Parts: sequence; C-alpha cells; structure tokens
Amino acid sequence: MRLPLAMLFVSNINEEFERRITSLAYVETNTIKDVPCDHLAGSTDTVDFQIWVAQGGEPLPRRVIITYRHAEKEPQFRARFSHWDFSPPFTDASFAFAPPAGMECLPLLSLTENNMPRPRSAKKGGKL
Repeated sequence: MRLPLAMLFVSNINEEFERRITSLAYVETNTIKDVPCDHLAGSTDTVDFQIWVAQGGEPLPRRVIITYRHAEKEPQFRARFSHWDFSPPFTDASFAFAPPAGMECLPLLSLTENNMPRPRSAKKGGKL
C-alpha cells in the first residue's frame, strides 16, 4: 500500500530528502489561493514530484503532486494544503479508544513461520 505523504511525518525529514532526492529544480513563483508560492520539481529513484511552498515567514507546503513513474500508467497523487494549525485543540484523550459497553476483544491470528501459507509445490514437468 502506498502512503504518498508519509515522508512528511518522519522526524528526520531533511536527512531523508537529502538521501532520496536525485534532482531538484526551481520552476517559478505561483500564487495558490492568494498565497505566493515557490514551485519546485524533483525526482527520486521511483517518483517524480512537484511541490508548491508558501513564501515568507511560514514556508509550508500548499500543493503536492507525486507521479509514480515506474507503476503502470504512471498514477499520480495530488494534495492541497490550507489552514495549517500547529496548536490543535486535541489532547491524548482525543485518541484513546473506549469501546462501547458489551463489546469484547477478539484475538487475531498473527502470521508466524509455523502458520504462514506454504508455497504450492511444482507438479511433474515444472508447472503448478
């Protein structure tokens, strides 16, 4: 499963960008919803991307386009960002799970070496 914006959530984003980005170019200045932005285009080994970063005191992403150039038909992921809030009104309790009354926990079978599906063996002639 692809998580297109996962890189935005790593704690060492600068190091990851330096390690992964193989090319990066400044395209031009654009305006997105009345916000002047720097438009950049770049590549990694597997994707091409474009990012628009707000100019000024809060250089935050405003738009991202990611193209998976090695995937069939080169699918794209697009995102627009606005209303950044670095002090949201959430507490740890906002993310605590409280199941409804009467619910019970069901154990899940985890895949271990002993219960993983075995590959089918080849029949005579080398075909499955």
